[in-house]
Amino acid sequence: DHLILKRYCHIGVAVDTHQGLLVPVIRDVDTQGVLQLAEALADIS
Repeated sequence: DHLILKRYCHIGVAVDTHQGLLVPVIRDVDTQGVLQLAEALADIS
């Protein structure tokens, strides 16, 4: 057993659409501020 640590973080957000469930990914969230994350979430929703 071992643990793998990555130096980056991505977030997938489940979004319900008429075509079905989609999971867009916001990449490199570890380098973004809260306002940037809020804008990215607003863009994909």
